[in-house]
Amino acid sequence: DTQELARRAIVSFGEIVACFGDTHYEGAVAVRLPYAVGAHNPITGTSPWPNSAVVPVGTALPADTSDLPHTLWTYADHVPGREERVGIDMTAMVLVLDRYAFEPPPVSASADGSQDIPATPTIETIPLPDLGAMNERAYGMPPGWLAILIGGIRDTRVRTYGIRGPSGEFVCGAIGLHLGDDMAVHYVATEAAYRRRALASHVVHAIVCAARAAGCQTVTLQASKDGLPVYTRMGFAQVGVLRPFSKPVPPEAALDQPTLEASKSALDQHTLEASSAIDQPAPASAE
Repeated sequence: DTQELARRAIVSFGEIVACFGDTHYEGAVAVRLPYAVGAHNPITGTSPWPNSAVVPVGTALPADTSDLPHTLWTYADHVPGREERVGIDMTAMVLVLDRYAFEPPPVSASADGSQDIPATPTIETIPLPDLGAMNERAYGMPPGWLAILIGGIRDTRVRTYGIRGPSGEFVCGAIGLHLGDDMAVHYVATEAAYRRRALASHVVHAIVCAARAAGCQTVTLQASKDGLPVYTRMGFAQVGVLRPFSKPVPPEAALDQPTLEASKSALDQHTLEASSAIDQPAPASAE
């Protein structure tokens, strides 16, 4: 039913954030409570994504206690004691696999007319730190945070999917997170020079095929406004809007946020250990 689909879509978001907490990097701690799923990530300060938790469907909004991260994501239109972060809401979407009939279009030619990427590209495993850095570039984020957080994931339920460009570098990628009979799609990104060529459709299609092969019933994701038309064409249905509500930040606290430079010293060793800890087989952006 619709409520169950909405539940899956919001829990899948909370679980990928909890994966960041499971790394324990720089004080990160996963939050898995009956009323909230996500993580505390001190190095990200007041960021509404990695330092956040979701409120599961059918759960009363929790009291604002110290065990909750800076931001709560919910389908509700208000959270007592918190302020909405306007303009960054996400559309929760679900694909029911027994209704899936989409075939991605051929990858289109480059601007100069050359077919530098095959019309039906090979899907490969993209290293997690590389996918994090690609997301930073795709969404205009300061370099460092996502390379650290995504690169540090150790969860064996996570697989990455990517497409290489003509020089061998990855130019599109995403995460697939296997949760019971659901497969969650996260951190879809395409390098700017390769957008509008159907690459993301091929990557998400590969995750959908992996979900079907694993016996899943659904695939879930959270779409940005740019990604919404892509996923709608693929057959994903909207089941709700996720809205972020953050704790008020006093001016003096805003000046005392952790800095990226304070965390970089251990980055190379941490990401190396984290990437090698997952033995991967040879798993929200517009095209």
